[in-house]
Amino acid sequence: TIHYAEIALLRGSRGGMKLWLALTILLGGTFLGIQIAEYTKLIGDEFLGPTTSAYSSVFFSLTGIHGSHVFVGLILLTVMLVRTMRGHYGPSPDKHVGFRTMSIYWHFVDVVWIFVFGLLYVPGNWDRWSEKPIFFGGAIVIILLLNLPKLIGKGAPRH
Repeated sequence: TIHYAEIALLRGSRGGMKLWLALTILLGGTFLGIQIAEYTKLIGDEFLGPTTSAYSSVFFSLTGIHGSHVFVGLILLTVMLVRTMRGHYGPSPDKHVGFRTMSIYWHFVDVVWIFVFGLLYVPGNWDRWSEKPIFFGGAIVIILLLNLPKLIGKGAPRH
């Protein structure tokens, strides 16, 4: 959704920017709400915390760090929305630097989540709180990363 806000910026559509920024903030806030609910369930209902096992320590560390970056991003997105409402972003690309920088940051947080999700939520066994979880999800991410140059190199056939 941040991409569509950036397209609206380039087209000079302040209404489009407001809509897509607000939707991005809503989705990011929903993500944090789900993460808080998950933490509440794990710690409160299931008595699982960062010290339960090595996996839980990694789980809470990675998701907590990622969640803090999402929170910072939401603050910055809110600043961008307020600036958009005040008409800060005009036709001059010189005025777009802050917005474009925020967009890159948000995309980075998204990409990081793909790796965190692959490492933590897609393990081979679903008893992820056991002392010896199997990290098939992490293996899949590593295999994809190692083969990325090959995958990118195989585009459409050239004539």
